[in-house]
Amino acid sequence: MINTHFYLKNTFKIEQLKPKGWLKRQLEIQAQGLTGCLEDIWPDVGPNSGWLGGIGENWERGPYYLDGLIPLAYLLEDDTLKQKAQKWIEWTLKSQKENGFFGPETNDDWWPRMVMIKVLIEYFEATSDERIIPFMKSYFRYQNEIIEKKPLKMWGLPRAGENIIGIYWLYDKTHDKFLIELAEKIWKQSFNWSCFFSVFPFKKPMSEIMPWHYVEKHLEELCGEIVDPFSQNAGELMEKIFDKHKNNPQVKEIFEKYHYSHVVNVAMAVKYPYLRYLLTGDKADNEAQQVAIKNLMAYHGMPNGMFSGDEHLNGKSPVQGTELCAVVEYMYSLETLMKSTENPKYGEMLEYVAYNALPATFTKDMKSHQYVQQVNQIKASVEVRPWYNNGSQANIYGLEPNFGCCTANMHQGWPKFMRHLWLQHSDGTLIKDVYGPSQIQFNVEGQVITIDEITDYPFNDEIIFKINTKLPKAFTMQLRIPSWSEKTTITYKDQVIKIGKNERDYYRVKEEWLPHDEIRIAFQRGVNINKHNEDYSYITYGPLLMVLNIEGQYNKISGEEPFHDREVLPKNNWQFSPDFNQLKQSIIKRNMITTIPFNTQTPPIEIETDFFSIKDWKEKNGNAFLVPQKKSIKKTTKTEKKCLVPYGCTDLRITCFP
Repeated sequence: MINTHFYLKNTFKIEQLKPKGWLKRQLEIQAQGLTGCLEDIWPDVGPNSGWLGGIGENWERGPYYLDGLIPLAYLLEDDTLKQKAQKWIEWTLKSQKENGFFGPETNDDWWPRMVMIKVLIEYFEATSDERIIPFMKSYFRYQNEIIEKKPLKMWGLPRAGENIIGIYWLYDKTHDKFLIELAEKIWKQSFNWSCFFSVFPFKKPMSEIMPWHYVEKHLEELCGEIVDPFSQNAGELMEKIFDKHKNNPQVKEIFEKYHYSHVVNVAMAVKYPYLRYLLTGDKADNEAQQVAIKNLMAYHGMPNGMFSGDEHLNGKSPVQGTELCAVVEYMYSLETLMKSTENPKYGEMLEYVAYNALPATFTKDMKSHQYVQQVNQIKASVEVRPWYNNGSQANIYGLEPNFGCCTANMHQGWPKFMRHLWLQHSDGTLIKDVYGPSQIQFNVEGQVITIDEITDYPFNDEIIFKINTKLPKAFTMQLRIPSWSEKTTITYKDQVIKIGKNERDYYRVKEEWLPHDEIRIAFQRGVNINKHNEDYSYITYGPLLMVLNIEGQYNKISGEEPFHDREVLPKNNWQFSPDFNQLKQSIIKRNMITTIPFNTQTPPIEIETDFFSIKDWKEKNGNAFLVPQKKSIKKTTKTEKKCLVPYGCTDLRITCFP
């Protein structure tokens, strides 16, 4: 099966989209934070970068950085950020050889070019630069000619689907048959993620399946090589060892387990079975996609919508970490699946990750970040924790804690999320799979129509779509109905539609719209208690994960302010659990959204309720170590009032309660 059009839904050009309200402010915070300043404070994307013709870092970090910088610059219409990005684009375009290859001459790896192709797609969607299509066509012709002589290796093998993204995108523009041939070659060489997700062999933490000391010992015995997992070049050394000894079956087994369990590879790969299915029509690929996320969340899932990965999949304990790179790559995978399918669950998952896991892993000014976040995070400190193979600084806030990949890659999260707030079917239907304050301009029969999405969602439940059209025009909107909404009311043109919980996934509104018409949506959320496993419960309020905030003391470790490394230590006790019997009757407090939307001091929503103090909940190595078993919990009989706040508003928190 070869689709003539790979994606059911299309994104709009960036010039057609505008962030509004709190979401615009969030993008501005990012522009004023690490994204806008990174070139000046971090040499890896500075003027000596290999992707600017220098002798500095020449692999993935420049492309990673641009993948977020470009959509951010054009969404905000920020000339300074555009200029920062343009020099990278110009150097890249000029670097192309006659044979089509491009990039730093000192690095010929396929992998970073997969990322740079995605960068060029973002740039084209922002500018319609006529140089991009022939550039990509020339490169893919070269790749098609040489890929069997110079096959994928190392990170390109598990991440080959990122290569496919560019091929599919170009095919949708040109319909060149050689692109299908190339896609088939790429899939043939790549890891078989469809098989992996279907069988899913990693049902236990990787620290039990393949402990890191086992990896170190066997590589030393088999190869005579020693790797310090906490060194900055550990990954590079591992790759050289794997490449050098790839014909050794025992080394190959370690290599495959290493990559199939690597959390960023997995976050990218959740979209790969369906991308294969779009090309092959193979039922097995489609079935693998149906169980991919289900299996991941069943064995490694976290309440924040992510899965564990303190470098590798590591079970469901709430003190395990999840890498920031995995958060933004999982969001991109969900965005891709949202475009490719009619399944509303991907939009709901995307919202949940974006409104919870993403903001939680930054300081609220976005001038420092963590490498890994914990859902039960009582300290962000320099201590040895039970990570798989992350270092002692992995969850402090800073410029480059633990390893620099997240410093380069984190920038795509908010801008690409904004890019997917509005989608469109080829028949012209507008799709709202995710909600947030924004504006869209689109064309119906030669007339430009503007729709303003006015809302403080996810902090409230009301959305108004204000339609601005000079003349009456008919078009259709498809609105996702969240699974958590107890009752949804949609009002337009004197019609009032009431939809019960789980009654339907979408509501389609097809009308001839007049100037200043409106569509109003009101969701109804409730406080929900969710089981994480036998010993843990967590609390959601609509699309928000609600947690106990722990007030923090910030201690500088090193670096130049405000981009310095810092610990965050608790200033008060954290050993509390809500009275679950009273939770449904809690008081909901709503505050004004400040200039910092995910504000730690004044969160937009608070749930005031009764809490018990838990006497035997202990700290160990910086962790809230093991929630006490239900039968052994010693709690006070007297309760005290405390507030649950959105997960994304916290630096320290308790999410999973006994």
